[in-house]
Amino acid sequence: MVSAALPSPQEPEAGAQGPTIARRTRVLASELNRAFLSQGSTQPVLLTGLTDGWPAMDRWSFDYFATTYGDERVIVTDYLGSKNLHKVGFGRYLDYVRDPSVDLLPGQQVETPWYSPYWSPFVDHPELAADFDVSETVENWMPEASGIDAAEGSSEALMAQWALRGFSWLFIGPAGTYTPRHLDTLNTHAWNTQICGRKRFDLWTPGHSAQGDAPDFQVVLEPGETLIIPMGWAHAVVALEASISLTGNFFNATNSAAFFRTIYTQPDVWQAKARLVPALKAQLTP
Repeated sequence: MVSAALPSPQEPEAGAQGPTIARRTRVLASELNRAFLSQGSTQPVLLTGLTDGWPAMDRWSFDYFATTYGDERVIVTDYLGSKNLHKVGFGRYLDYVRDPSVDLLPGQQVETPWYSPYWSPFVDHPELAADFDVSETVENWMPEASGIDAAEGSSEALMAQWALRGFSWLFIGPAGTYTPRHLDTLNTHAWNTQICGRKRFDLWTPGHSAQGDAPDFQVVLEPGETLIIPMGWAHAVVALEASISLTGNFFNATNSAAFFRTIYTQPDVWQAKARLVPALKAQLTP
């Protein structure tokens, strides 16, 4: 569910939104499940310390991606969920991120900066997957990434690719790029880590469905911080600065029933993700 209403790009005023979300340092997965993800008492939580020791925090930058992966092509759009999609060279896009006055797509006019929210490089570039690790805090029942090393065409390899391509991304863009209010796919929880730059998250409690109303919570995510968003919490995101964000969707005992219910009742959703894996795409009915 995506609404294209543009969030205000300003930072929240201190205390303007009333209650603040919980903050913790290096919680274990068992505590995260019990205190924040258990159904009936879910709440978002901002984590510090999770990224300590991550090579990604030292290595990943616009310059690093341009030098190492600049020859790739990425999809850009005016906002996440828009059908206005274009493929451009990654290196050229990163030039644009560093200098938004660059005419990235001549003749194409948009009201907001061009955004790259669909780059999921972890199958093709497993070295990037080795640069971070959330397993201490996030219990994830998705197929394990190690499965991509299984025999080609095996169910382990295909499902690992399905999970990596469909449920983990790098979001890259200049200030002003945004994701409209939405619920995460297939009743999953999400973790969102800020690598560089800052983003503001607007969050609405489950069942708060009216569009256009003020969020129940606002939080600015700083580099090195991670925001956990439980299933059912609608959220919108706007970049306050040029940024690189890393995100993953997951399920475990706290939301497995809801996840599998959508697998059975919304086959079009998981099939759309399956089409991101060529071998799975070939097996789907046209």
